[in-house]
Amino acid sequence: MDPSEPLYLINCGFVYQMKELYGAGINHFQSQMDLVRKSGRLLSILDEMYEATGDYAQARKYAEMALQYTPNDPEYVINLSDALWGLGQRTQSLVVVQRLYDKQPSRRLGVYLAKTYMGMDQYAEAVDLLYNTSKRFGMDKDLGLTLMDALVFLGRYSEALAVSEETLPLGMGDSKVWALRGKIQFYLQNFRGAEKTLTHALALNPDDEDAKSFLSASKAFLGKADNRAL
Repeated sequence: MDPSEPLYLINCGFVYQMKELYGAGINHFQSQMDLVRKSGRLLSILDEMYEATGDYAQARKYAEMALQYTPNDPEYVINLSDALWGLGQRTQSLVVVQRLYDKQPSRRLGVYLAKTYMGMDQYAEAVDLLYNTSKRFGMDKDLGLTLMDALVFLGRYSEALAVSEETLPLGMGDSKVWALRGKIQFYLQNFRGAEKTLTHALALNPDDEDAKSFLSASKAFLGKADNRAL
């Protein structure tokens, strides 16, 4: 592959990101800026590497440059939003994604926008958006988990349980789906159901400390407390 071609540098960028060699990747890209400036994808990769190092000002710079090539690319817009959030510009972070979602709605943008609302403690708005996104584009695992999280925060446990019923078939092998469903059952005082669900979650991910805590509490309510923990 010709090192002077954008595809060669794109592949290098993927390797740097996969191996988390962000400093080396940034240095390599900076040495090839004549080529990087000609490609929105290369600018986006450079932005992502700067973001990974916590340099949000540089990340914003290259995200904005990438958007000059494709202003409505959802991933480039999300990258800019991430950089703005990192700079503490939370309202602007929300606005740039909201603007694109209004013009070009998708499940991916809807979930990201909802998470941004949640980061600003606007959980009711996030729930409304996620229900609307699910109605328009269908449910997937990430949307379901995000909606369950928001509903739990609002104390709307019965709704969260219903969403978990819809989400579970989409993430049967994902411990996070089982763990969150188990916590919802615990909040609904279905301790026997919570015990069963959380046990399954821990079979998938034995290191989930949160699931361990809720399982222990569920067993305590069922009179099965582990005296070794006392």
